[in-house]
This record gives sequence, structure tokens and C-alpha cells, in this order.
Amino acid sequence: MGMTRPLTPTPTRPRTGDSGHLSACIFERIFEYMGQNKRYGSDVSDLATYEVALRPEPISLTHYEVGAPSAAELFRVELAPSPVDVDAWVRFPEMSVEVHARAIAWTERAVLVEFELRDGRTRRAWVWAGAVRRIEPGERRR
Repeated sequence: MGMTRPLTPTPTRPRTGDSGHLSACIFERIFEYMGQNKRYGSDVSDLATYEVALRPEPISLTHYEVGAPSAAELFRVELAPSPVDVDAWVRFPEMSVEVHARAIAWTERAVLVEFELRDGRTRRAWVWAGAVRRIEPGERRR
């Protein structure tokens, strides 16, 4: 039994002069690397990847739960003329948290709350109306 040679691509152009040979070599090198299980470099560091993966993002209600006919309708909800201070229970993948927030829009069943966490980023989420308590003017927050 003879040893079989792995398939190597043949150049589509005849090897005429140095440029044809160079093209064939580059073509062969590309095929050597294709299909290998290698991780290629990136300008994204592991720390940046972890920060994105671990960044807490709230879980918002679906458009069905809010009472909108479609997801697009959620983006057309008219915001309140002036936000209302509230305490609201907001769900995150890890747990639910009561946050100090502003109610900026609402339907019969749900409230769109806006709040900041320690990282300083503003977040928004639709939550059930029963998960929101209005803060009256002059009332101390818990």
C-alpha cells in the first residue's frame, strides 16, 4: 500500500514567472489553515468580554404582557410629560431587585421605569404595575 498524499489545490493559472508561483503558494497556504480549529487574535480583551457578559441587564416584559399589539408599538409609547418617582421591583437574570426609579410611561398593566445602577448607565425596563410603588412628594425613600 502506498501512502496517499493530501489534496492540495492546483493553481487556476499556469505558473508563469514569479508572480504565478507566488499566487499558488499563497493559495496553498490559505487551504492549509482552513478547517483547522484555531483561535485567531482579536482586539477585544478577556476583561472587556467578561465586563459585557457580567453587566447586569434588566429583564423587561414582552409586548404581549405590556398590552401592546406588537413589539414595534412599545417604541411608539408616548412618554409621560414629567417622570414620576417610584420604587420598583426589577428582574435581572440573577435575581429581582427593588430600585429607586422614574416611571416614564405606562399602560393599564405595566410601567416603563428608568433607573441607574452603580456603573452609572441608565437602564429601562417594563415591569408589572403591581411591582411599582409611587413615591409621594416629601416622602422619604426606603
